[in-house]
Order: sequence, then structure tokens, then C-alpha cells
Amino acid sequence: MLAARINAAVGLLDDGVGVAEAVRVLADRFGVSTRQARRYVEAARDHGAVAVPEPTVVVTLRLPARLLARLRAQAVRSQRTLGCLVAQAVTELLDRPWAGRGDD
Repeated sequence: MLAARINAAVGLLDDGVGVAEAVRVLADRFGVSTRQARRYVEAARDHGAVAVPEPTVVVTLRLPARLLARLRAQAVRSQRTLGCLVAQAVTELLDRPWAGRGDD
């Protein structure tokens, strides 16, 4: 939701809409206060467009205790969530050239 609002502000600014008008448009469009809309516009102005995260789903799985301990330690070290680390690891696995060939 945040990314979509910031990107909407980027679009308005890119179209030449002034900051004050962009704030009013965003406040009306998203039903937020002008103070919050101003934050979106300022983020858009200062940092540009942001990636819109893909929707996630909850998955329950069982891992060996030692593997989970290692995963949690890595999450702390990297300041990322367990889900983020697992998603990255699975993506890297599936992106390997041999993935999905059924050779194993």
C-alpha cells in the first residue's frame, strides 16, 4: 500500500503537478490526511519510485532445529526476516540451471 501511494505521488510529480496539488490529490484519492499525503509526496520527490512488493501467503513447514537456529541467527545478522531469507534461498535454488529437471 505504501509503495503504491508513493508511486502515485511520483506519477503526479512527473506529470508536472505541483507539490501542494499533489498532496490534495493523494489525500482525496487515498482518504488520508494532508499531512500523510505530504509524506508520500516528499518520499516521491526525495527517493523516486519504489518497488511494489509481491503479495505473500503463509506457509507452514518443518525444519530441523539446528537449521532453524542457523536461519534465525542469519536473520539477526542480516537484519532481515526469516521469510525474506527463505524466499531468497528458494528463489536461488529454483533459478539454478538444473532446477526442476528431476535428476535427483
